Amino acid sequence: MDTGDKRVDIDALLRLFTCPGCGNPANKPPLFQCVKGHVACSSCSVNCRGSCPTCRQRMTTERNFWMEEASTCIIFPLRTAATAADRNGVKH
Repeated sequence: MDTGDKRVDIDALLRLFTCPGCGNPANKPPLFQCVKGHVACSSCSVNCRGSCPTCRQRMTTERNFWMEEASTCIIFPLRTAATAADRNGVKH
């Protein structure tokens, strides 16, 4: 591994911080996780009726502090052109 390489795959990073329940950035603590470790945004964690949006296992009240801390290092876009088009009924 080249430790001098400073490139970041922005798309992969944004996918990592995308809530599987609502599709919005999971970037505001608290971020809770299921028993398997999947993370959901705080709204989906509360509204998912105890079931993980990724694997349907039980959501816990355990916070994922690593994801919370990492999310503070990223400036998330409010919305992308694709999501703006989806909201306006534009087909891709």
